[in-house]
Amino acid sequence: MASGYDRLTRGLLCCVLALIVSACGDGASGGEVVSELEDPTVDEDGGLIDVAATEGCGLLQERHCWLPFPSNDYTVPDTGTDSGRRVALLGEYGPFNAGGDRPDFAEWNRSDGFSPGSPILVHAPGVDLLESGAPSITDLEHSLTDDSATLLIDTETGARHPHWAELNDRAVNGDPVLILRPARNFADGHTYIVAVRGLTDASGAALPVSPVFAAYRDALLTTNGAVEAQRARMEGVLETLVDAGLVREDLWLAWDFTVASTRSLSERVLTMRDDAFERLGESAPSFVVDSVQEARGGVRDRTSHYVYGSFEVPNYLEGDGEEGSRFNVGADGLPVVNPEQPLFTANFACIVPPAAVDGRRARPVVYGHGLLGSRYEVVEAWDIVLMTSEHNMVYCGTDWVGMTFGDAITIGGGLAEVGQFQNVPDRIQQGFLNFQFLARLLRHPEGFSSHEAFQIGGSPLLDMGEVFYDGNSQGGILGGAATAVSTQWTRGVLGVPGMNFGALLDRSRSFDQFRPVLDGAYEDPLERQIVLALIQMLWDRGEANGYANHLGRDPLPGTPEHQVLLHVGFGDFQVADVTAFIEARSFGAAVHLPILAAQRGAIDYGFGLDPIEYPWPGSAVILWDSGVDAPPLVNRPPRGSHDSHEDPRYDEDVRFQKSEFLSTEGTVIDVCEGPCTADRWG
Repeated sequence: MASGYDRLTRGLLCCVLALIVSACGDGASGGEVVSELEDPTVDEDGGLIDVAATEGCGLLQERHCWLPFPSNDYTVPDTGTDSGRRVALLGEYGPFNAGGDRPDFAEWNRSDGFSPGSPILVHAPGVDLLESGAPSITDLEHSLTDDSATLLIDTETGARHPHWAELNDRAVNGDPVLILRPARNFADGHTYIVAVRGLTDASGAALPVSPVFAAYRDALLTTNGAVEAQRARMEGVLETLVDAGLVREDLWLAWDFTVASTRSLSERVLTMRDDAFERLGESAPSFVVDSVQEARGGVRDRTSHYVYGSFEVPNYLEGDGEEGSRFNVGADGLPVVNPEQPLFTANFACIVPPAAVDGRRARPVVYGHGLLGSRYEVVEAWDIVLMTSEHNMVYCGTDWVGMTFGDAITIGGGLAEVGQFQNVPDRIQQGFLNFQFLARLLRHPEGFSSHEAFQIGGSPLLDMGEVFYDGNSQGGILGGAATAVSTQWTRGVLGVPGMNFGALLDRSRSFDQFRPVLDGAYEDPLERQIVLALIQMLWDRGEANGYANHLGRDPLPGTPEHQVLLHVGFGDFQVADVTAFIEARSFGAAVHLPILAAQRGAIDYGFGLDPIEYPWPGSAVILWDSGVDAPPLVNRPPRGSHDSHEDPRYDEDVRFQKSEFLSTEGTVIDVCEGPCTADRWG
C-alpha cells in the first residue's frame, strides 16, 4: 500500500549524477554488473526520474512492502551460504497484526532463500487472467509456451518452470492478489526469474506498468538510491530474459528470487538425526511398557491386544520439550541436546493382530496420525484394525509433537503473530526424530521384540527384517518429510497426502477452526497471502514441502533412497488433492492411468508424470475416486454432502495394494483395471 512507503527526499542519488550505476548494485544473481549507461533516458525536463520505493522493501510495487513476493529485493549476497544469498527481511515493515506487533524475522533470515514451493504474489488490480493468456490449473503445459502471460525461468538451466495463475478468491473490494503456484517444487538453491507480459483487464486494456519497473526496463535513471542500488541486478534479470527470446519492451514486470538450498532446508533435522543416532550407536532406545490390554468388543476377532508405553529420545528442545518450546541451539544456531534435560519422553501405542500371536511373524509399521491427533489413533481407527488383521502387521504410533491437540494454541499463536511461528516447526522436527527412534525399536532385537508384550511363547512376534511407514492426512503431509530424512525405513505409504500448508490452508475445510485467528489478526486479505507465504518458509522444515525434491530420488546426505506410494482422494475436503500431485512431480513418482473417468475433473493432474508400468518397483501416485464432486479450481475447499478424505483407506483394494507395497522388495500392483475407484465404506 502506498502509505507503507516513505518517499526518499527528491534529489537523493545513488551515485554521482547516477551515471556510474555499478557502484550501486551488488552484482549478485542478476548477471554481470552494468558499469555505465552511455546515454541515459531522462524525463521531459531533462532531469532524473522520481519514483517511490523504500530500501528493504519490494521496490517494484507500492501496494505492500512485501510485494512482489518472493524477491531478491529481500535478500543480500552472502558467500557463506550454499545459494550465495541470505534472506534479509526487516520487521519494521511488518506485516503488523491487529495488535501492531512487529515480527522478529531472525529465524527467517538464517535461510539462504525462499520456500521451494513458494507462491509468487503480484499485485495486478483489474487483471483478467483469461483475457491476458495466463496459464490455468486446467492447462499447466500452457505455462511453458511462448503464449503464456507468465514465465518462470531457472537461471541455472534456462528451463521454464511449470505453474498456474489464480486470483485470491478470498479478496474483498475488488483487490485480489495474483498468485502463481509452481506445479512442481522449485529446485533447491536455484535462482528463478519471473516474467509477466501482456496483462489486461476484461476489456483488453493493458494494465499500467509500475513506474519503478519502467525505470529499469526503459533505462530511466532515478533519484531514488534504493532503486539504483538494485539496478545492476535488475539489468542482469532483463538481459537474461532477452537472451531467452523475450522482448524487453513487452515486459509488464520482471524480477528474480532465490530458493533455499538443501542444506538450509534440512540441516537442523539432519544434525539432530545424525547426532542422536551417533549417541545411540547400534543399540535400541530405552523403552517402558506401561500396559497391555486385550481387545474387547467387536474388534476381538481382529485384534489380539494393544500395547502402551514410552521411550527415550535425545531432547533438542528447550525445557522438557513441552508445547511451545523452541530448539535448544548452539553457537552455530543448530539444535543441540539440552544439557539440563537431555531426554525427551515420547509415548507409543501399538496394535497386535491375532495372526502374529498365532505364530506368523508380523511386519512392523510406524504410523503417522491425523490432524492434531495422537498415538491413540493407531488403536482406534478401524482402517488400521483392518490393515493389521487382514495383512498381519503390527502398527505402532507416537504423538507427532508439534502437531498434536496440545499444540493447537501454539499454532494459533503463530497465525496471530507471524514472528512467533518458529515454535511450530521446531517441535515437529523433534517429532521426526521420535518417529525414527520408534522405528529402531520395532526393528531391533533388543527393542520391542525383547519384551513379552511383543512375544509369543518367548519368541518375537515381529519380523525385524524391515520396518515400514504408513500415515494418513497429517500423517501423509508430515510423513513425507519424516520419510525423506529416514534412515530406518525405505518404503512408505502416504494416505490422502499433500504438502505446502501455505497452499493447503485456503483449500482445506479443516482450516475453518483456525481461519478466524488469521483473519482477525490480519484484516487485509492480500496481507494474509503474504503471511501464509512467510509462514511456509519455516514450515518447510517440518513438512513434506521442504523435502519433496529428495523424497524419492536425490536422497539427502547420509540417507538411503526411498520408494513412496501416494494414495490421493479425489475432491478431498481436508487435504487438497492438487498439492499431492505437486509433491508427486517434485520427487518423480509415476501415475496410474487413466487417472479419472472422462468428465470427472478439470484439474491437470497428470501433467509431467510418467505412467506406471505394472508391477511397478518405484514410487507412484494414485487418485482414488469415490464419486464426490470435483474440487473448486480456486483457492477454496470443496464443500458438499460427503468428504472423500477417509474413503481410500477403507477400500479393501487400497489396503491390499498398500500391503503389497509395504513389504521387502514390494511393488505397486494394479488393483483397478481402469480408473481407480474407492468404495466409501469398504
